[in-house]
Amino acid sequence: MKIAEQAALKQYVEQLDQACLSYKSGDEFYQNIASVKDFSLQEIAFNNDMEFLNEAQKVLNVVSSIISHPHISNKREEIVIRIEQAQQLQSDVFQRVLQDSSLWKEHNGQMIPEYVYYHQYVDELCIYENRFIVMLVDIIGGELIKLHKFYLDRLPQVTAGKRVEYCTPPGMLPPVAIKKIDLLRRKLRFIKNTFFYKEVSKAQKITGTIKPTNILVKDRLYRVCYKFYRRFVRYEDQSTLRVDLAKYCSVMILKAIGRMGFELKSVTASKYYLPRGILRKLMKRSHTVTNFIDGDASQVEKPAFKEGYMYAPFFNGCGFIFENELFTLETGWVDGANGLCIDVTYKNLGLVKSHMLVFSDLDVSTTFKMYGNDFASLEMFSVWEHSVIENGVNRVIGGHFTEMQMVENWVLSKLTTLVGDKDIYSVYCPVCKNKGVNENGGLYDCPVCSAQYVMDSNNGKDDQSLVWLCNIRR
Repeated sequence: MKIAEQAALKQYVEQLDQACLSYKSGDEFYQNIASVKDFSLQEIAFNNDMEFLNEAQKVLNVVSSIISHPHISNKREEIVIRIEQAQQLQSDVFQRVLQDSSLWKEHNGQMIPEYVYYHQYVDELCIYENRFIVMLVDIIGGELIKLHKFYLDRLPQVTAGKRVEYCTPPGMLPPVAIKKIDLLRRKLRFIKNTFFYKEVSKAQKITGTIKPTNILVKDRLYRVCYKFYRRFVRYEDQSTLRVDLAKYCSVMILKAIGRMGFELKSVTASKYYLPRGILRKLMKRSHTVTNFIDGDASQVEKPAFKEGYMYAPFFNGCGFIFENELFTLETGWVDGANGLCIDVTYKNLGLVKSHMLVFSDLDVSTTFKMYGNDFASLEMFSVWEHSVIENGVNRVIGGHFTEMQMVENWVLSKLTTLVGDKDIYSVYCPVCKNKGVNENGGLYDCPVCSAQYVMDSNNGKDDQSLVWLCNIRR
């Protein structure tokens, strides 16, 4: 996510968490879900990006001023030098020289000091505040790379002699943003070529929360940089960003399920899916293991949480169970990956398929290794893209959609049904029309497109069956 989107997301989630404190149960939360304000990061992205770019330009000008006259620390260090090089000896140092025989030598029958301890004072450039300035420069540089790619992708493109206009929110003008970004990148290259940046960047990197030191708070120039950081860099911990993005997405999921005609059946403790390695650690903490599911994952019930504490994005760690004529849906949470999941049950056959949705800053191959075999589908959501993770590779689903459209498409793709001839679809795949599907216990699997489906003859008419496409590899 871009920094401007993160700042907007943080503000929205803070308001959402505050609103959740007024609800006493998950049921009450869902009944009022319609009153939760619709919020689109896409719609505000351009204005926030331009605000970030304008402020970044001012900050880079300030950084140039800091580089010209940086704060330095006058540090005292002890060294051993020849006595003729020492200008003045302090009394405590002289006492130590008298006690150290290795510093003395014999000269004309007498012992005289050859070397002495000496305190010298050196200017230290790599102080905490200057390391913060370099860190801020690197953050701005990384953000400019993301912004440049983002807006370059949204320029009109000529393909096969045809001009293709990308769908963008109103007011978004990629050329304006690209010109501003190119200007800032030139400024950034100048800063990175200075002695200050090259020297300080060799020092130890700052980790964790930035401390408001006297220099950062009271110095006029350093304070501008610190205020910029506090305003725009809202997530210093990526796991917190994933949880907040999941909260944002979970509200859209609940709204989407309600719009599809599902009725809330009950609110229970949420299902928590965990790989076996994580499960063993949790068992040591006295969590209750309810049952194992297929693959290397388990469902674990966690203790009740105090009111208002949202461990999982779904209200207070609640699991919402919805029903319509054909399906039961149950929301869940995936520990470790900070991902959302939905269990889809086809009621007539009692068949359950679990689907997982993770977020864009996770390592794709690692996520697939941990969860790829545990879920019927593993997909990734970001503000601008919806993609499928297959065999450790992230494949973007084409087309531009709003966040709500992407979430609705994700849910709908797990509920696709059609009425067709059982004899035909027991041989031909309904997705790619490949002949030669495999059947195992009533579950059909296409070796070409990897689609999975079942057929319910009780829900069809005459010789027709209702086909549920429980997993479509798009």
